[in-house]
Amino acid sequence: AAVKLSQDYIAQFSGEPELKLELATLHNKYREFGKSKEIYQELIQKDADHPVAVRARSNLAFLLISEGKIAEADEHVSKVLERNSKDSTALLVKGHISLSRGDAQTAVSNYQTVVNNNPSNIEAIRYLATAYYMNNKAELAIQELKKVIRLQPKDLASYAMLARIYL
Repeated sequence: AAVKLSQDYIAQFSGEPELKLELATLHNKYREFGKSKEIYQELIQKDADHPVAVRARSNLAFLLISEGKIAEADEHVSKVLERNSKDSTALLVKGHISLSRGDAQTAVSNYQTVVNNNPSNIEAIRYLATAYYMNNKAELAIQELKKVIRLQPKDLASYAMLARIYL
């Protein structure tokens, strides 16, 4: 019902790319990835340089990773990083691409850049810990997970990761 209501509202304001991006986010929430992909592609095709289209590229790249389309995802995220080499979302996605390719060292670099730019980005810190662990640097992974827990004491995912490392 929420998706239908949003679609009807956005149809009234079809020229508003920000609303379309929000609709795509809503489709993702309800696991309607094909619909969100269509919206991302439409936004990119309409005006690839528009800030919303740039965000759509990062979001599309993330979906493409989940489909195993790593090279295509990398193309999209690389275009975002050409515009802004410090784009946090694109760097997170680039880190995911690196991890999916088994290149945990590059992933560390990408995630570390995000954390340096935003030290309270819990998602980036958690992924940084994962990349450290994949690089056989358990102590660094533990340090990063403890940072997450200090920032968000009820973060169960970080406690679970710590438990896996300690076991």
